[in-house]
Amino acid sequence: MKKLTSGYINYQLNDESTAGIRVASFKKIDPVNSYKLKHRRYISNAINYIVGSLVYWSDRYNKPQDSVIITDSNLAKNIGCSKFHANKLMNQIEDLFTMNFTRAKYRYGARTVKLNKTFIDFIKIYTEQEYQAFIDAHNITEDKQLYALRQVYEYRIWGVTDSQLNPSQKIAKKEFIYDMSDHLHFVATADKSDLNRIKLVQKHVNTLSELQQGQLVKIREASKLGKLVFYLHSVLIRLENKVLLKEYHDNKEKESKEEQHHSRINGNQTPGENVAEASAKSVAQKKPEDESDTMAPRDYIVFMSLWNELSLNKSVPRLEMLTEQRKQSINQLVKIHSKGDLFKAVKNIRHLYHDSSKYKSAMKFDRFIQSETFLMILESNSFDPRLGERDWLDNINDMKRFRTIEHNVPEFNSYEEAMYYWKQNK
Repeated sequence: MKKLTSGYINYQLNDESTAGIRVASFKKIDPVNSYKLKHRRYISNAINYIVGSLVYWSDRYNKPQDSVIITDSNLAKNIGCSKFHANKLMNQIEDLFTMNFTRAKYRYGARTVKLNKTFIDFIKIYTEQEYQAFIDAHNITEDKQLYALRQVYEYRIWGVTDSQLNPSQKIAKKEFIYDMSDHLHFVATADKSDLNRIKLVQKHVNTLSELQQGQLVKIREASKLGKLVFYLHSVLIRLENKVLLKEYHDNKEKESKEEQHHSRINGNQTPGENVAEASAKSVAQKKPEDESDTMAPRDYIVFMSLWNELSLNKSVPRLEMLTEQRKQSINQLVKIHSKGDLFKAVKNIRHLYHDSSKYKSAMKFDRFIQSETFLMILESNSFDPRLGERDWLDNINDMKRFRTIEHNVPEFNSYEEAMYYWKQNK
């Protein structure tokens, strides 16, 4: 079967008329890889399979298809679950997106599936704010439905093509794909064994931090006992993705240096002139410090506000004030990374598992500013699987409050003015 990463399909509008749209898999990954993923909920696999089936039959008939017949047995076979569970999934999908599946006559467990505008609107969503707006608009309140919807949101492989998105949606989509890079790497390499992944990471072990090397040791020990649990498997995927990206960038840098060397030898300019020109270009292209490498007075207020928002559920102890030493620690993190990464890491604290019976808080400021801890939190793009379903849903709702906080903090002319505002509003 040929690899189909995009195609035209039809969907049903609210007035029951039909419209066409082009869908494509993220990063041109083979969608078939996403149908039977281990360590993922079946509902996301089922959604990927349904859309993939529509693309397949549209390509087969060289015409966008309005519907596809899905049987419980065929769905179960393709996503790796039981027929009973496949039936439950189809009912859940029908309810989530208010679709109307028609039972096919004389075929037990068969449904004629038509995608609708609600579903197409959903796969255009790439931000937490729009995701929450979708939940509110469709009055999705049951915990099980919310949990299922989240699985579809994070682990879908299909989206509409960029040409059918507005500029802000394109940017949001790019950021979403970046945040989900570990999952997309997992899909792209779905047929790869854990043993081969471990061998690859071990080959590049010197590029890992001390913390990551310790994680690799735990993964190797656990793999000897059989299948890796979800958490360790997720860490392994993240480590493999990290070393492959570093290998890719190292090769690019090597190619660039070779091209520069070749240019100096064969160019009309002397080597000295070429080096001077390259240096001038480097200076010209460097980001201004005040763009992302330094903290403005407003940024400190945003940081403390986001941090204290997490203190409401005891994830972190509350910050009353930033001492000069704390400011220096924050500035050092921003200098190494960026302001964007600083705020992202604070928000990612909600991904961590917190055993309140053992520890008063999930993270303290002194630990947060340590380079290894900060990097671990920054790279944490998904919730710890040990989080309970209720905690998981509460954490998702934090995003709406985070955006409100960032939007409402005003600009200040000085740090003193910012601190006065903080004292009046904390």
